[in-house]
Amino acid sequence: ISATHVYLSGLSLPVLKSHSFLGRPRLEHLHINASGIRAIQAKAFNTLPKLKLLDLSDNAIVRLSGDEFHKTTAISHLFLNGNRLQTIERGLADKLPMLTTMTLHNNDISDVSMALMT
Repeated sequence: ISATHVYLSGLSLPVLKSHSFLGRPRLEHLHINASGIRAIQAKAFNTLPKLKLLDLSDNAIVRLSGDEFHKTTAISHLFLNGNRLQTIERGLADKLPMLTTMTLHNNDISDVSMALMT
């Protein structure tokens, strides 16, 4: 597929697997909203080197380790609002060096300081 923008909404995707996005190296914007995502496997976005915007809003994600973004260093906008996030691991910012915008409202996070530390 040669698309640079993909919009997915209202699907049933409880887990984003590490091979979910094979063959889409040109993808720059990926929106997967309101799709029931609870977990994201390590390196899930590994095959998307040009990804700049990732919108995972309004899902049921509980935790992000940062390993999901291995080799996906071009992301500048990450939308995580409306999930069930409780934990964002320390060093997430290190794995996303181009990140300028991250939305976290409407989650269950009590302390984001660890996620923002580099």
